[in-house]
Amino acid sequence: MTPHAVTIPLTAGSALLYSSVLFCLYGAWLVIYRLFLSPLSGFPGPKLAAATGWYQSYFDLCTWAKGHFKIKELHDKYGPIVRINPWELSVNDAEFYSVLNVSGSVRHTNIDVRQRAALGFGESHGFTEDHNLHRMRRKPLEPLFSRRAIELGEDSIWSLAKRVDELFDKRRDTGHVINLNRAYAAFVDDAVSGACFGRSIGLLGDEDFSPKWYRLLQGLGFQTPILFNFPIFPLILRFVPVGIVARLHPEGAAYAQLKSYTEAIVDEALTKTRNSDSPPKAELVADETASSKNNRKLIETILLSPDLPDSQKTRSRLATEASVVLAAGGITTMRMMTIATYYLLADPEKGNRVREELGASGLMAGYPAAAPRWADLEKLPYLAACVKESLRLGIGATRHAAKYFPNDDIRYKEWVIPRGTSVSVPMYPMHYDEQVYPDPWSFKPERWLDENNDQSRMNRNLNPFSKGSRACLGKNLAYADMYILLATLFRPGAPKMTLYETDESDVKFECDFGVSGPRIDSKGVRVVIG
Repeated sequence: MTPHAVTIPLTAGSALLYSSVLFCLYGAWLVIYRLFLSPLSGFPGPKLAAATGWYQSYFDLCTWAKGHFKIKELHDKYGPIVRINPWELSVNDAEFYSVLNVSGSVRHTNIDVRQRAALGFGESHGFTEDHNLHRMRRKPLEPLFSRRAIELGEDSIWSLAKRVDELFDKRRDTGHVINLNRAYAAFVDDAVSGACFGRSIGLLGDEDFSPKWYRLLQGLGFQTPILFNFPIFPLILRFVPVGIVARLHPEGAAYAQLKSYTEAIVDEALTKTRNSDSPPKAELVADETASSKNNRKLIETILLSPDLPDSQKTRSRLATEASVVLAAGGITTMRMMTIATYYLLADPEKGNRVREELGASGLMAGYPAAAPRWADLEKLPYLAACVKESLRLGIGATRHAAKYFPNDDIRYKEWVIPRGTSVSVPMYPMHYDEQVYPDPWSFKPERWLDENNDQSRMNRNLNPFSKGSRACLGKNLAYADMYILLATLFRPGAPKMTLYETDESDVKFECDFGVSGPRIDSKGVRVVIG
């Protein structure tokens, strides 16, 4: 008698049951592996953090973007090295920061794609995971952001600072309230676009400082904790019309709106390049200096680079690169300048000291007909100390920018960190270390001028632009923006700013939106002009 195969009918209910069982078995195995078999299983830290990434997500999403405080708490409990999720170690040690952030000649450095490219900017140089591809994308852009290039375009930055000064002066004695976050964001991104695209995007052309643009940047910040934990969202947003997203969730539309805006800039550049009968040169606006006209701009530089293949010159990648320089530049530098301005206004003694220093130096005596050089402003000790203290309190990129080394194990004290392991050094504990900066939550520029302080340790801990092969490309432009605008607004005879319904909570670091932010319901630093 021939045996017959037994067929078990598979109903929808049984299929769901089997799938659920398999899912539970896989989940159980994954937890067992992470807790006991993973190369990271021996590192200190809470077991729940080792078992699931949802531990970290909870503190990102359910505590209003305050996960950075939890990481500091974990270090206080477990020590300088802590496993903060199944795949990442956090090392709270400023000495190790220089080991982690090295040049490409020392060690190839990849970034953790889960933490950086989740924003949907993976095609930009700054968010590129692979070391070699990052180097390929970054190298052609470095001359555009060199100190020499920024100095050549310095007159354009001064023109923008004068525009801010004029708009402030028009509000003198009117009682009109100015939101400095908005004003500074407009100034910074006009400066960034001028340096990168050959012309500003005209934000200061709006006498109300382009509130829609500021809301766009603010929306990007607010959605950052969500995107870091749900990286599929940027992919979904690509297929949903911007108008629909804007109606359903205004902040959620910011990413798509920024991409649409920069795509228009890219399309214009591509059209000019195609229609040019000769090798294209940067299209520059009339108010640029002759020396800066010799500099190529970002999109043109990428298109003409012989070191980049055509696959790196696509419309999508160009728009992503442009989006990152506008978003990163506008949010971070604006944040630092609002911190400086608030504390200089809140403490008249400090504000007057800046004015007196600028007055005594004579550097602003010829303003507006003649303006000093950025390099000369940097030599003013108290102004430089105010810039440093603002950078310390503002931190820069607050998200733990995890990196991993594909080819090398890394040693930290008695620990050997296996190659391929994501490692980060949290910036908040470094910038607010009370052993290095006594009374760390206070704005004290004087600490940078006191020879009794350990200046080498203070400078070691100050890393608002990161270091090594992954350091911020826009560092020089950010410094120039800060020095020039602060000197303009705090020079003797400048429009007098008075704080309006603003207190320290409007600048004090509380929330992590990728960059540091104040309380989530802050209306910004607001002033009236007298």
